[in-house]
Amino acid sequence: DTAGFRKADEYLRAINKSKVYITEVMSSNDTIEVSAGSPISDWAEVYNAGDTVQDLSGWGLSDNITWPRKWQFPQGTSIWPGEYKVIHLDKSKTPGSDSAALRASFALARAGGEVATLSDPTGRVVDRMVLPEIPTDISYGRSAGKDGFFYFDSPSPGAVNGIGFTGFAPV
Repeated sequence: DTAGFRKADEYLRAINKSKVYITEVMSSNDTIEVSAGSPISDWAEVYNAGDTVQDLSGWGLSDNITWPRKWQFPQGTSIWPGEYKVIHLDKSKTPGSDSAALRASFALARAGGEVATLSDPTGRVVDRMVLPEIPTDISYGRSAGKDGFFYFDSPSPGAVNGIGFTGFAPV
């Protein structure tokens, strides 16, 4: 239940020494531009909440908890304290080969049921986000200073998340 997800997230964040987390994902993007001139694609965002630069070379991002390094950050990719990095999830046949072109070779399912994971170079999962169904042009993730996970009707790739909401009314 929701309380269990929050407790598990609290525990995982407590043992994550790197302080790098998945903060937001979008699994069905029709209109949100990640950066000027970039193609519209699904995306995931990671954030460095720590006070030191983290080298992400060889770290993994995945939609499969049993394959934590499905896509790997290229050599030379670092994330500074307070920095957000956005990874295009566009099933690219030629994933980004440098730290400026972060393009993963997989995408997330809009219907949910997947677990987005972030792992260190050894494959140890340092963060994870269980994904529900996420409607088109809505993102899902963490809200600064709040426990739990939220939907965002104003996605913010590369920036702090605004005020989110916990779900949708039944139809």
